[in-house]
Amino acid sequence: MTWRVTIADNFHYMDEAGYVDGGEFDTYEDALARAKKIVDESLWDTWQAGDTPDALMARYTMFGDDPFIVPAEEPRFSARDYARSRVEVICREREGWLPSRLMP
Repeated sequence: MTWRVTIADNFHYMDEAGYVDGGEFDTYEDALARAKKIVDESLWDTWQAGDTPDALMARYTMFGDDPFIVPAEEPRFSARDYARSRVEVICREREGWLPSRLMP
């Protein structure tokens, strides 16, 4: 069995015509790692100087990349929940340094 990551765009919510292929993976763990990286990169790119975690989360839910995994595993990955768990860290990182781990 393989898992596919598909990237939706929060700005065009539910518009399947705008979905982008995020890759196919042999394990759910690899697909999950890719989906998390997409969210981290989207938060990183969406951040603006002086953002609070709440401001970054609001901007992400309007404009960020929203990856999902098919078929889903339990517990099901939620890009929004993962983003919510990461906004504080991303805000701190963006204020001070460029982590090479986020770069491809």
